[in-house]
Amino acid sequence: MVCAIESAFLIKKLAYMEKKQFLCNRILNLEINIKHFKTYNYVRN
Repeated sequence: MVCAIESAFLIKKLAYMEKKQFLCNRILNLEINIKHFKTYNYVRN
């Protein structure tokens, strides 16, 4: 019983961490895209 509860907790924790990582990656990609966009506009103008 304790084992099942613990593994469920671990799975939840893992899912939470993956979601967090996914969000971090999205934010990072956004920042990179904004930088590229700014440099592109700077070069173009």
